[in-house]
Amino acid sequence: MKPAAGFPRFWPLFLLAASAVSLSSALAVSALLRALGLIAKGSGPFPHALRGPWITLGFAWGLLALSPVVETFVLCVLISLGTRLRLSPGIAVILGAFLWASLHSMAWAPWGFIVFPAFVVFGYTFVRWRYLSFSAGFVSATLVHVLHNVIPTAGLLLSLRGR
Repeated sequence: MKPAAGFPRFWPLFLLAASAVSLSSALAVSALLRALGLIAKGSGPFPHALRGPWITLGFAWGLLALSPVVETFVLCVLISLGTRLRLSPGIAVILGAFLWASLHSMAWAPWGFIVFPAFVVFGYTFVRWRYLSFSAGFVSATLVHVLHNVIPTAGLLLSLRGR
């Protein structure tokens, strides 16, 4: 696999590793919350989602295209603003991840805890690659976010299809 122009040779491996870390951390938090009895089996952020081919396609598009681009862009802008205000990149990443976790919790309370570590990874990815440019950091973080969302999207689509 050849990396995009300007990126080092190991860039694709970094993206895959970051995606694996973000997804495994989210799954670990989810498993912990389930083990503690804080998440009921079958519960989730879309418990009453409608079904049908167009709605299913809309969910897939939203989770694999729209959400990663919009959420990651806002996260990258917040991190950039934070560092301009002289916050360390690490603090800016944590604050951005906390914001997105809080917003996800508004849809379903446990979701914020589940996605927090993933947003830390997305933020770290942006910080890691923004030395090339804002766009390079944003594209890298967005790709990690998209790869992260593949498994949850597949699970959601299967659950919508099974109803």
